Amino acid sequence: MRLSLGFLIIVLGLLSCKKEDPNLPELPNTSSAFYLEDLLKSWSGSIIVPNYEKYNTDAADLKSAASAFQSDVSVSNLEILRAKWKVAYLSWQTVSMYEFGPAANITLRGQTNIYPLDTAELNGLVRAGSTNITGANRLDVKGFPAIDYLINSGSIESVLSTFTDASSGSNRLGYLLEVVSQIADNASGVSTKWSSAGSNYVSQFNSAIGTDVGSSLGLTINALNEHIERFLRDGKLGIPNGNRNFSGTALPNHVEAFYNGESSNELALQNVIAIQSLYLGQPVDGTDGIGLDDYLVSLNATYNSGSLNDAIKNQFLMCIETIEALPKPLKDNLVSNKAKVDDAVKALQKLVVLLKVDVPSATGILITYQDNDGD
Repeated sequence: MRLSLGFLIIVLGLLSCKKEDPNLPELPNTSSAFYLEDLLKSWSGSIIVPNYEKYNTDAADLKSAASAFQSDVSVSNLEILRAKWKVAYLSWQTVSMYEFGPAANITLRGQTNIYPLDTAELNGLVRAGSTNITGANRLDVKGFPAIDYLINSGSIESVLSTFTDASSGSNRLGYLLEVVSQIADNASGVSTKWSSAGSNYVSQFNSAIGTDVGSSLGLTINALNEHIERFLRDGKLGIPNGNRNFSGTALPNHVEAFYNGESSNELALQNVIAIQSLYLGQPVDGTDGIGLDDYLVSLNATYNSGSLNDAIKNQFLMCIETIEALPKPLKDNLVSNKAKVDDAVKALQKLVVLLKVDVPSATGILITYQDNDGD
């Protein structure tokens, strides 16, 4: 018994020394538990919730502008509506990647931004006087792309004429307001559930510490990777540019914000900057906060004998640089400036690999969504 007790004391002493020695490597799940809580609080409190709140405000402003336009179909009200649409659409880019929790419960991304739009079906609903845009078979006749078509598909005068047409003008106004109202209602619902006024999803998010499948870090990394791969690299650029089909043929009508062509570039840029801000832990005021970059540094994560964090930060800059270099409007430059779009797609592809392969390798996070191409 004395020998066993002495041996136990020695083992406990060694373990105590190990915990206090900062030079010894430690596992992410144990040594970084408290740090991960700080990371999640930084993400939710400084970035996710404020961005949802702004999106909710901008969506509400869009609804107010649509209501004013319905009451008075005029040049000035249409110009205001177009401006509010763009502000809300840009704001959407700052939250579109959080397809988990409250957003996943209502498939917010699918309800908000599926393109290309099915204009034939939309016009059929308008002619029938129907505003039934619920259900999985109605995803491509609503959201921001539907508003884009309704208010941007032509000059001010030609668009106004569609809303004053004797046979379908009032139906078109009703359809527009229904689409905008659904966007605003969904924005309000998700924002509320992230806040203390709702189900307080923040508490659930902040307390799910760890790197397992159900952890908040695991959910966020998976959501980011899926979004960058499918909806940023492919949806905004790769598919329209022909990078994702066998023929390589450009598909201009597949760009985001097709009718307001100038906005396609801005939406893509806003989206990648928002994802970069989350990675760096930068709040909306641009100050430095706790981000995934700090976590990777704490793990001494490496890439090609250098810092994985440095590699990712540099790749974000490359993505931003190549997207900024894209000529406007994007839909008119998919053939004449294909090389520049290729550069942006390649830059995003490298970012996908860093975040989808190297970050999970360093953190022990499991990528659970099904990928497109085996990257």
